[in-house]
Amino acid sequence: MADKPAILLVDDNESLRKLAHLVLTQVGLEIVQAEDGEVALQLARARGKPFDLLITDLTMPGIGGRQLAAELRGQSPSLKVLFMSGTEEAVDLTIMADGVRTWWLSKPFNPEELVGLVKETLGFPPE
Repeated sequence: MADKPAILLVDDNESLRKLAHLVLTQVGLEIVQAEDGEVALQLARARGKPFDLLITDLTMPGIGGRQLAAELRGQSPSLKVLFMSGTEEAVDLTIMADGVRTWWLSKPFNPEELVGLVKETLGFPPE
């Protein structure tokens, strides 16, 4: 059996992070959570192998989502990234700057939107 895709989920909003974790683990995905960019980098280094997907808030204290994605892509250039934010004006600039392995999810979102976009990002066949 193939390994489950591994996802690094980073958001400083604890309730949103816990909800996303619950929803994604219920569909069989391996989720590692971090409350900020610094913790996410520590977890990524300690893991020893790259994640398949980074789901991150765009704006966080300390290391923000763009910087986090850039640092993790420095270690794993093929890393897929799903940015989340309630700040719409950053959408186009973020996606243009980060290329074809980058997706966007506007907050607030519902669990079905999150699961659908994560499955699409990871290349799951349509249901």
